Parts: sequence; C-alpha cells; structure tokens
Amino acid sequence: MAETDHIHKTLDYYRKLREKKIAEIKPALDEIRGYELVIRTMAANLKEPIDIEPLTIEPNGSAATATPTSTSALQPTGAAALRPDEFFQMSQTEAAKTYLRMVGHAVSLDELVNALRSGGAKVGGIAPQRTLYVALKANAKKEFVWPGKDHIGLPEFYQRKK
Repeated sequence: MAETDHIHKTLDYYRKLREKKIAEIKPALDEIRGYELVIRTMAANLKEPIDIEPLTIEPNGSAATATPTSTSALQPTGAAALRPDEFFQMSQTEAAKTYLRMVGHAVSLDELVNALRSGGAKVGGIAPQRTLYVALKANAKKEFVWPGKDHIGLPEFYQRKK
C-alpha cells in the first residue's frame, strides 16, 4: 500500500485543483446560460434561427464541466443542465414553452416531463405524461404542435422564412 500512497495523494491534489477551478468558473457559466436563454427566447419570438453554440453543464458529483457543442449536432439540453428553480412557480404551459425554446426543437413527452420536474415545475397525476399531454393539447392559444408521435414542439420551429 505504501508504494501507491504518493499516487493517491497526487490524485487527490489534482481532484482538489479541478474542483477549485470549477468553482471559479461556475458563476460565469451560469451567467452565460442566462444569456443563452434570452438569445434563444428572443430569436424564437422574432422567428429567427438560433445560431449560438450553447454550453452544457454536465453533472459529475459535486463538480460541473463546460463543453461547447455545435448547433448542428445539438442534443436536447436535458434535465441535467437545468437549474432546480428554472421553472419554479411557472405554469406547465409556460415551463414547457420555456424549455422548448431553450432546446430549440421538438422533444419527446417523456423528456419534457423530466425537464419540467428537474427545473422545479409541478407535473403530477397518476400518469404525469398523460396529464401534461392533456394540459398542452387543450391549450386554447394552440401554442404547441405535435410533429410526431409523442413529440411536442412550438409552431415557430416550423415556420418558413419569407
């Protein structure tokens, strides 16, 4: 065991350095995510393409790392990248619109339910997917579209530019 003690100490040292650096950049990453949300929302409202490369924050225990991704290969942001209060005190409709604008494309109903819950929105019932589906389908303003089975999007995703 004594042979590897120095390796364990070195490993711990680099883990602590990493945690320290992440703690230094985390506030800046949160601020960037706020800018991204504003850009995505405004671009969607103007029916313009969302042309930014988002930063995703991947959980790994108590740490987080930032990884740039290209918009052409953008995967759903997913619940892991959401703050736990992202949708706090929003209605299901507002939370769903906000999340869809964040990712910029249609998502499965399962992903939407998971994202809303992770972001602090209330989604309940015996069958939460069905409850959310009914609430969004019955939306009087017709703010949602169903481009495929069990997938939901926003009409602005499918409007062609003139």
